[in-house]
Amino acid sequence: MLGLSKYVKIVGIEDAAGWVKIKYLARVGKEGYNIPSETIYPKTALTKEVNQLSPGDIVEVERAADGSSISQIITMGGKKVFS
Repeated sequence: MLGLSKYVKIVGIEDAAGWVKIKYLARVGKEGYNIPSETIYPKTALTKEVNQLSPGDIVEVERAADGSSISQIITMGGKKVFS
């Protein structure tokens, strides 16, 4: 199945022992980045691209057609688009 693309804006990254919390704003329609959310990852699950994110970066993530969350997909390879 094809996934749906979605952009999110990184607003904060907190590093704790063994875990990383990524806070982001999701874009909905033409309203801009206005839906706050956050997700926590074990450091061992992060891809190299996610480890290189900084606040202010805009990333494109793919949301699986089966409804998998953004956090699951960004862990599997969210890619930096521009900053």
